[in-house]
Order: sequence, then C-alpha cells, then structure tokens
Amino acid sequence: MKQMLNNSYTYVFATVLFTVTSQLLIKWKMSTKYMDLPELISAKIIFFIKVLIDPFILLAIFFILLSGVFWMIAMTKFELSGVYPMVVAGLMLLTSISSTVLFSETINYYKVIGIIVILIGVLILYKGNR
Repeated sequence: MKQMLNNSYTYVFATVLFTVTSQLLIKWKMSTKYMDLPELISAKIIFFIKVLIDPFILLAIFFILLSGVFWMIAMTKFELSGVYPMVVAGLMLLTSISSTVLFSETINYYKVIGIIVILIGVLILYKGNR
C-alpha cells in the first residue's frame, strides 16, 4: 500500500475516482428523490436543507473533499499544465461510461469521437510536458 501511494499517478487516479463517484451519487439522489425544485422561497430553503442532510449527499460531499486533498497532492507531483488536462479527460471518460451504464444516458458517435479527440490531445500535452 505504501508503495502504491508513492506512485504519483495514484493521486491523479484518486482525484478522478472520488470526483466521479461524488457526481454519480448526487445524480442518483437528485434524480430519484429530489427531482422537482419547489417554487416558493421557503419551500426551496426546506428542500435544500433536506438535500444537504441526506446521507448520500453528505457522502458525496465527503468524496469531493477527498478528491480535493488528492488533487492538492497531485499538483505537487506534476506541472499543472500537464496534470489538469489528464484529470479532465479522466473525468469525462469515466463519467461518460458510468452515466451510460448506471443511468442509461445516451452515448453517440459524436460523444465517442469527442472523447477520443480529447484523449489524444491529453496524450500530446503529456508528451510535451515530459
């Protein structure tokens, strides 16, 4: 385990994994339990309090916090111009796949081609930062 945490890419992967997991939890809860935002201001306040005390939303917030911690560590290991595109590409790829599998969201040729183009761009940026 100690050896694994010494690998700088582990921090990048953890950043992506915790960010995507938090977004999937939020999407799941918001689309199943908290679908409609009320019209009245007082009802909106109650709505947001209910959302913020939901255990899964709290878990998602905790995962976002963990993601931030791993992101700060990753930024000490890489140049920002190289690691940021890597994280964004990882987020797009993992979110697209996960949302298609878990929420039956559509994926079409344009999305696939867009992701491939972005991944190629990230590879080029990575080579330029070496």
